[in-house]
Amino acid sequence: MRVKKLTANGLWESSRMMLPQHTERIVAHHEEPKMIKMPVMHEDEKQEFMYKINESLYCKDALKMETIKNGKLLTFRGVVIDIQNEKIKVEIEADFDWVDINKIIRVDFL
Repeated sequence: MRVKKLTANGLWESSRMMLPQHTERIVAHHEEPKMIKMPVMHEDEKQEFMYKINESLYCKDALKMETIKNGKLLTFRGVVIDIQNEKIKVEIEADFDWVDINKIIRVDFL
């Protein structure tokens, strides 16, 4: 019985060598950062986040928040100044930034 060269894994089994460009691209592909997906949050966790955010707003306590934006994990440290339309305004040193409440995955007091 004759064995065919292109069976099972096809070209990979029949290739004896790879071009350096192909090897570089395969290595680069494996090293690319993976997109972080938004975890499913329980209602109790959301209520706890809102409690801490309101506490920061009214008592001026500093918070550390982790959010997901464009598939990347971002960390904010600051005091909540304002809450408007599902977004919170966080004072970070002399600047401020708007954070989407629905993208928050963790809130802790500093």
